Amino acid sequence: MTATIRLLAATLLCAALGAQTQELDSKSSGPLVGVPHALGVDGATCGLSRAQNWIKESGIRRTLPITPPAGGGPIPDYRIASIVGASVAAAIDVDAISIGLDLIEATSTGVLIPPPPPRIALISFSVTRGTVGAFGPVRSEALAFEGAAADLFSFWTQAAPAYRDHVDLAQDSPEIRIWCSALGDMDAHDLYIPLYCGPAWLLPYLTIEQQACYFSVSNATLAACPSSWWAGTTPSGATVLWTTWTGAAWTPIRPFVTYDRLGLSANDDLDALAIAPAFLPQPSRWMLYSTRSASPDPVMIFGISPPLGPFVFRVRTPAGDVPLSTRLGLRGGGADDVDAISALDPEITAPPSHPNYGPGTPVGSSMPWFFPTTGTMTSAVSRGALGFTFDLHGCTPCGCGPSDVGILLLNLGGTGSVLATFGFPLPLARNTFQLALPFVQSSAIPGLDIDAYWIRTDPTLTCIDAADPVRIHF
Repeated sequence: MTATIRLLAATLLCAALGAQTQELDSKSSGPLVGVPHALGVDGATCGLSRAQNWIKESGIRRTLPITPPAGGGPIPDYRIASIVGASVAAAIDVDAISIGLDLIEATSTGVLIPPPPPRIALISFSVTRGTVGAFGPVRSEALAFEGAAADLFSFWTQAAPAYRDHVDLAQDSPEIRIWCSALGDMDAHDLYIPLYCGPAWLLPYLTIEQQACYFSVSNATLAACPSSWWAGTTPSGATVLWTTWTGAAWTPIRPFVTYDRLGLSANDDLDALAIAPAFLPQPSRWMLYSTRSASPDPVMIFGISPPLGPFVFRVRTPAGDVPLSTRLGLRGGGADDVDAISALDPEITAPPSHPNYGPGTPVGSSMPWFFPTTGTMTSAVSRGALGFTFDLHGCTPCGCGPSDVGILLLNLGGTGSVLATFGFPLPLARNTFQLALPFVQSSAIPGLDIDAYWIRTDPTLTCIDAADPVRIHF
């Protein structure tokens, strides 16, 4: 491990001179800035084939249709056309997707208990066109020119020593770039599909558990679905369908949770879906969902095994158990609707012990006292096939100066010492700075932690601020 740390440090030091950097005008912030994810686009709003999954690449770059896994082999093909067949995919509208890796923790009555530091509970979500919101980023984006329907939002919460939660515009629609004939609505979303687009050494960690795909189909396109999918049950847009990967193909589609178990009617539509994995040592395997009517609440939770609920998904706060939708800034009573949802705990250590991808989790700051952390700056780390992408957002309390200096500190391997320090005398007049650094392609990396610190100051060092550090756990 020591040799791996030294090799990684040397690689990062060498890469600093030629690092890919990009300044961006951006409103995005929080732990999911620049993180890759899969999404579905409402074909009716975008002029596309109805059922198509897209991949938002790491950083603020392209959003492209999913392609077959490189080299084939046992890696699942998450194209909708592969899952349901090309002719069916061209005729149906997939309203919600999940591959069953969402990390959902709740009490037996559907209450999220915020975890203690350094862990966070993290929810990503999108909203339907027409959602106005009550406050916060959802409200602000709904009133903006491009609206909120193609934005990705995030919510994170953390417990003692003091309860904290925060809602961010995680990825603004111009950064996700699902513009086509019009600005498409993001009507499905999953954080985990990009795992299977990673480096070759990562893939064996992803195939030790059964791979699956869960989805729903809009009521408007049920007639295009084969009757075998329903296995004798009433066809419904509120039924969760599923299929598993054999290593070469997808098994026949069948019902996973029928609409009646969710307390819904056959005429309802399931808009959002997140399903927890079967391997987690939890008392219940949970499922988050939302319906077009947003009734009785925009975010619901149901225990799959054993059956529990359904319940309004709530979060425990010092003021009591509050509906998560309230903390997200949504209006109830069917006024606002969640159109996609996913759940993540970046610090999860439960089996299987494959490396986590994507966002760093906020960790307790070990910065010296002379580096204040005011909360006006945020940093996020995502991991693609070749390396890290750091998205560094915000200004010091003194504002953004054209000659500000940014310093990125990397703590490798939990050694307690900073092994790499980069100083960038860059004209950071804009809000977001993006830095890409490669990492060593090595099977010895799993088990390694990397903490990233982002500091910004003016050249005279009279105004210094630091973002809360984030950690990538391999």
